[in-house]
Amino acid sequence: MYEFESAVRSDKYILRDGGYEYSYSGVSDDEFSKFKLWLQNSFYVEYDIANWDGNSFATFVSYKEQINLAYYPEIESGTLKVITTKRGYLPPTFFERYEKLADATVTQLGRVGASRVAAGELFVIQVEDGSFVVIDGGPHCDADCDELLRFLWKRKPEAHRKPRVAWLVTHAHSDHVELIIDFLSANCENIALELFCWNNPIMSASKDAPCYDGGAERYSQHVVDIERILKEKYPNTNIFNCHTGQSLYLAGCKIEIIHTHEDIFPAWIWNLNVASTTFKFTFNSQKTFLVLGDSETNNCIFMSEAYGDILDCDMVQVSHHGLNGATKEIYEKIKPSIAFWPIDKDRFENDEKCLGIRISPTTGKMSFYHNAYLRSICSLHYHSSKTVSINTTNLQAMI
Repeated sequence: MYEFESAVRSDKYILRDGGYEYSYSGVSDDEFSKFKLWLQNSFYVEYDIANWDGNSFATFVSYKEQINLAYYPEIESGTLKVITTKRGYLPPTFFERYEKLADATVTQLGRVGASRVAAGELFVIQVEDGSFVVIDGGPHCDADCDELLRFLWKRKPEAHRKPRVAWLVTHAHSDHVELIIDFLSANCENIALELFCWNNPIMSASKDAPCYDGGAERYSQHVVDIERILKEKYPNTNIFNCHTGQSLYLAGCKIEIIHTHEDIFPAWIWNLNVASTTFKFTFNSQKTFLVLGDSETNNCIFMSEAYGDILDCDMVQVSHHGLNGATKEIYEKIKPSIAFWPIDKDRFENDEKCLGIRISPTTGKMSFYHNAYLRSICSLHYHSSKTVSINTTNLQAMI
C-alpha cells in the first residue's frame, strides 16, 4: 500500500463485493500527483478523469481491479477518497454515434403511490436516440407499473422493437425500489434493459456500523432481490456500480455522478437516505437537471462545500420529497427555474414542511426554510400526482 508523507488515514470502510475505501485528510496537490504516478508505475491504467470546480477524480484499472479516486483539495486541507473494488463494467468515456429520433425530455410521472406515507419518486428521461433513462420507481403499486410501461411504449420510436432502458437508482429504500422489483419481474419481454446503475452500501441495524438503517434487513433484501432478477431475467444487462466522478454518455446526454455515500465516510452514515447517489444530467441544449434522491442535510453540506458552478442547474428534483434533508445553501448554488417535488398534490400544497413554514417543536424556530426559499426563487413547481414532461431544448412543459 502506498504510504503518504503526512496524510491521516481513516479506518477501512468495507464496500460490497469485497471492495473497500480509505479516506485521507491532509493530502497536498503534490502528494495526490505522486500517488497517481505510483498507481501508473504499479501497472494501473488511467481509464478516465474528471475535474469539477477544482476537485479531481480518476478511475484506474488493472486486469482484475479498479481504483476510484476523489480528491477535494479545499476540504480538511486536502481530502482524498481511495476506493478499491473488483473490476466491473465501465461505460464508454465519450459519446458514441447515434441517430436522433426524439427530442430529449425530462418527465416526472404522475403516480398513485405518491400519496403513500413514503412517497417515492419516478422520473423518465428520453434521450435523443429515443431510448430512456428511468430513475428509481416508487412503492409497490400495480397501477404505477402499468403506467410506466404504457408511457415507455407510447414514447418509444417506431424504429425500436421495444423500449430501450437504462435504470438509475439513488438508494434502496422501499419507496424508491419496490416498483423496480415489481416492474422488472414482470416485463423482461417488454423492455430491453441495457444498463443498471447504482451504488449500495453494506447496511447494518447496529449503530456501531459505518452505515446504519433501522430497516437494514428489509432494504438489504431489496438489493438481493434486484440482483437476482437482473441475473435471472436480464443476463445481458450491463451493471454499473458507479462512483463519484464517473460519467455516462447517452445519445446527447451526459450523466455525471456527483455524490455517493463514499464521500460522507468516515462520518457516520446514519440513515440509508445519506447513501443517496446524486446524478447531474447535461443535455445537448446545455440545459441541466440535478437529481438529489433523498439526500440529507449532511450530503447537501458536503456538496455545497465541495462544489460551485457544477451545481448550477435549470431543473432540480427536490431533496427527500421536501419532507427532510436539504439546505438553503445547496438551493442557492443550484438556482433552478424548475423544481420537481416527488410528493402528492395535497402535501405539496398544504404540508408545513413542504411549504417551509414548520415551527420546530424542540427549538421553537422556523425549520424547513430551505423549502420556502426554493419556492421563492424557482418559477415553476410540479408535484407527482400529475405527469409533466419538460422539453430540454426550451424548458417548455407538456402536461
